Amino acid sequence: MVETRSRIRKRELSASEGGVILKRKKEVMEKKKVVRRRLVPQKFIDFLKKEGLYTIFPTDYSEEELAKSSQEFRDFYKAKKEIQDAERAYELAILEEHEIKGYAIDGSEFDDDDDHDEDTVKN
Repeated sequence: MVETRSRIRKRELSASEGGVILKRKKEVMEKKKVVRRRLVPQKFIDFLKKEGLYTIFPTDYSEEELAKSSQEFRDFYKAKKEIQDAERAYELAILEEHEIKGYAIDGSEFDDDDDHDEDTVKN
C-alpha cells in the first residue's frame, strides 16, 4: 500500500503531538513536593479548646444500628467517620503540641512552584 502525502502528514503530526505531550508529562512529573511549616494561629487553638473537636456525627452508631440501616447510609457513615477521625487526630496533635511547647506548627505539602511563603517557619 502506498502512503499518500496526507497520510504521511497525519503521521508526522501525531508523532510531533506525542512528543509535546510527553514533554508536558515529564515537566509535571518533575515537580517536587515541598513541606512548608507554619505556626498555627492562636485563635484556632482557642477555638478548639472552646468549641471542641471536629464532629460530623454527634453520636457514634453501634454495629446493630448500622446493620438496620441501608447500605447507602452505611457507606456514607463509614466515609464521613474516616474524615472525622482524621480531622480529630490532626486537631488533637495540634492541641498536644501546643500544650507541650506553648505553640503548634502545621506542616503542609505543596508543589515546589506554588507560592506559599507567607507565615512559614524558617528552619
